[in-house]
Amino acid sequence: MAIGWIIAGLAALGLGMYVIIKYWEQIRDWLNKVIPAVRELLKTVAHGIAVFAQKVAPGVVDFLHRVYYKENNKWIRETRTEEISESEVPDHIRYKINSQERDVSKEIQPELKYQLG
Repeated sequence: MAIGWIIAGLAALGLGMYVIIKYWEQIRDWLNKVIPAVRELLKTVAHGIAVFAQKVAPGVVDFLHRVYYKENNKWIRETRTEEISESEVPDHIRYKINSQERDVSKEIQPELKYQLG
């Protein structure tokens, strides 16, 4: 009984490898199209989650910037956020933030009301 499953598994593995080898060019081309699209989708979703968290649950975002731990029988709350000057932000991070989409929902809200109203 078990030998039958092993043979079936090996046959399926062999068939899968054959299909991948035979159609590798098409698979590679498809992956080259799909992977960048998935990356952009994930960036958009992450940005949407960040905007949602800032708008709807600011307390949760604040909580995520804190670390709690116990040291020498004393509770410690370490706050990880502080205001800094722009020159203190590494160039690559500043570039990423400045090149991202902005939340303009408050700016276009009057226009939306005009069009929908």
